Amino acid sequence: MVATVFLDACVLRPLPLADFLLRAGHAGLCEVRWSDQVQREWAHSLARQRPGIDPLLLDARIAAMNAALPAARVSGYEALVDRLSLPDVDDRHVLAAAIHGKADLIVTYNLRDFPARVLETHGVAARHPDDFLCRLVDRAPQTIAAIARQILAAWDRPPIAIGDFFQRLERLRLRRTAAALRPLLV
Repeated sequence: MVATVFLDACVLRPLPLADFLLRAGHAGLCEVRWSDQVQREWAHSLARQRPGIDPLLLDARIAAMNAALPAARVSGYEALVDRLSLPDVDDRHVLAAAIHGKADLIVTYNLRDFPARVLETHGVAARHPDDFLCRLVDRAPQTIAAIARQILAAWDRPPIAIGDFFQRLERLRLRRTAAALRPLLV
């Protein structure tokens, strides 16, 4: 069974991770979901971190995501937000959209903000992106290896060496994923 996963802004912001997750969705390894609010969050965060970034690039990335996976956008969840309780009230919209989008998982780095006891009552779990991707590698190693090769081929300005690719994954706290991919790619 393919899991439906709601992607938090923190996993959509870093391009290498977002690329992996979106390509996994496109390949049918999972069904991905996000909301316009989540997209605004990662774009705003990236613009704050890199003040010189052209806002048109961020808009183009959002448009490309929505065009590539049009069924991923979740809307109509706003009425649920105020009825939810999470340690960080600013994360309630993520849970609301995940519930409304019938997600099985929220893929996020912020596991503390999504306690299992709260999520269980809504039929949702939270998973770290490294854990999620490792499970995909275990389930479909050749497909994930092909996705990694696609990413490497797409990053051609400048080209990225395989070792640098693994270092980027490790810097994104995807150490287990990098370790699982190494024998499949070298």
